[in-house]
This record gives sequence, C-alpha cells and structure tokens, in this order.
Amino acid sequence: MAPPVGVRRRSTLSGTRTATPVERAVGKLKQFRAVATRYDKRAFMYRATVDVATIKIWLRDITQHP
Repeated sequence: MAPPVGVRRRSTLSGTRTATPVERAVGKLKQFRAVATRYDKRAFMYRATVDVATIKIWLRDITQHP
C-alpha cells in the first residue's frame, strides 16, 4: 500500500542519509530565484541563467576555499 500523498517514506538505510554532490548542486542552484521559479520563457535563456548561476557558485566556492 502506498503512503498518503505528501507523506515521505522513511529510508531503510541505517543512520542519516548524506546528500550526493548532484543534490547539493541542485540545492545551491535553487537559491537563485530566477532558476527556482524559471522566469525565462525560452529554453536557451533559462540555460543561460543556470550557467550564470553555476559560474557565480563556482567562483564563490573558489574564493572561499583557496
């Protein structure tokens, strides 16, 4: 039987689950409002917004961890 809508199943893994690098990257991208809400109507403009956000995250991480 499936759980009710909106209820998450508990993981069968013991301990806490660590986020994968991809999940962490998506979480960082969602901090940018234009990426999270998809303001751009055209796919190529949305891709450019994601690229700019990715570059900003990359530059911020480089300057914080030399």
